[in-house]
Amino acid sequence: MTKPFYEAELVAGVKALLRRQSGRLSSELRLGSVSLDEANQCVRVDEGSWYPLTDTEFVLLRYFMHHPGWGPSKEHLLN
Repeated sequence: MTKPFYEAELVAGVKALLRRQSGRLSSELRLGSVSLDEANQCVRVDEGSWYPLTDTEFVLLRYFMHHPGWGPSKEHLLN
């Protein structure tokens, strides 16, 4: 990208690069029938629709998906 450029051009260029990389670097975490899109903070179950998550929901779900079968204490989660 040559200078000068507009912010919209930069954003479009980054999005294009990310689309090209999507096949190589997945931001989707899967555990059973649950898929978590870490880049867009969305979740889906059984190949259904994607649903957006709040920041707290996303952090908790990602944590549980990275630690399957482990039940942390309330104190541990609050920390």
